[in-house]
Amino acid sequence: MGIDPATQYSDAGSDTSTVVYSHEPFTTYQTRVLDVVSALYGSATAKSAQIARLPGGGFNRIIRITLPASSIEITLSAFNSQDLDLILRIPRFDCTDVAVQVSVLRALGSSLPVPWIEHYDARSDNALGQPYVLMRRLTGHNLHDTLFEMTTNERCQIAKQVAQLIVKIHAVSLPPGIGPLSADDTGQLRIMQFPVDPLNQDHEWVEKEVKPPLMTFRSFVSTRIAELRARAQQHDPPDTFRLKLLDKFAAASSTLLDAYALPSSSIALVHRDFAARNILVTHNTDKTRWSISGVLDWDDCEAAPLEISGVWPGWL
Repeated sequence: MGIDPATQYSDAGSDTSTVVYSHEPFTTYQTRVLDVVSALYGSATAKSAQIARLPGGGFNRIIRITLPASSIEITLSAFNSQDLDLILRIPRFDCTDVAVQVSVLRALGSSLPVPWIEHYDARSDNALGQPYVLMRRLTGHNLHDTLFEMTTNERCQIAKQVAQLIVKIHAVSLPPGIGPLSADDTGQLRIMQFPVDPLNQDHEWVEKEVKPPLMTFRSFVSTRIAELRARAQQHDPPDTFRLKLLDKFAAASSTLLDAYALPSSSIALVHRDFAARNILVTHNTDKTRWSISGVLDWDDCEAAPLEISGVWPGWL
C-alpha cells in the first residue's frame, strides 16, 4: 500500500474534512478503504493498492485508488492504462441516496461522458461504515485549472465543444415532468418530486407518485425556493438571514411568475453544477487539440424548464 505525496494537502485530510465534517483522519481511514478493496478485489490486490487523498467537495469525501493490473483479473486495454484507476466517493451527509445517483449515472452512460460505476453500497454495514460509490476515474485535466493555460484559439475550440456538449445533454430523452431524476432497473429515467416542506430535516427526494409531476416554470421556482429554505433550516442554528432573503425573493417574484403559469413548452436535462471544475479535458498525442473527456458531479441533475437548462455557462 502507498500514499501519493502529491496529494497530501487535500480536503480529505484537512481541518475542513476532519473538524467541520467530523471525519476520521485519513491516516486511520485509509485502513477502512483497504478493507473495502480487499472485500471487492481480494486481499492480494489490497496489498498492492495505492491510496491517495483528493480534494473533496461540500457533499463528498474523495479518495483515489490505483490497483496494479498485475494483481487483478480485468481487461484494461480500453482505458489505455496498465492499472485500474478508481475514485471512491463517500457522501458527507446521511440523506444522500447513492443508489439513486448510481442509477442516473448508468442511465446517462450510453449518451454522455460520465464515470463508469464499478461498485456501490447504499448501506452502512461495510468496512467504511458509510454508503459509498466506487467508479473508474475519467482521464483528463480539470478545465478550470487548464483554461487559462490555453491559447485563444484553443479556448474557442473548447467553447464550441461545450456548446456541442450542452446540445447532447438537452437531447437526452426524459419522461414528462419537472424534478430530480432517478432510473428504474431497466435504465429508464423517471421523475421524482422535490421536497416541499421547509422543515423536512432529512431533506430527502420523494419517489412516491402522490400527485402529478410538476410541469410549469412557476412550480419549478416555488419548489426550488422550498428546497433552499429546507437547507437553510437545517443549519444549527437555522440560517435566519437566508430564510428572510428567500421569503423576500419569493414575494418579489410572485407577480413575475404569473406569466409562467402554463406548462413549460420545453423541458431538458440540466446539470446543476455545470462548472469548469466538473469538466475534464485531454490533449491529443501531438498536443495540437484539447478535447472534453468527461463531466463529473451529476448528483443533483434534473429535468428542468429550458429557461433554466438553456443558460450559457457564465465561466465562458
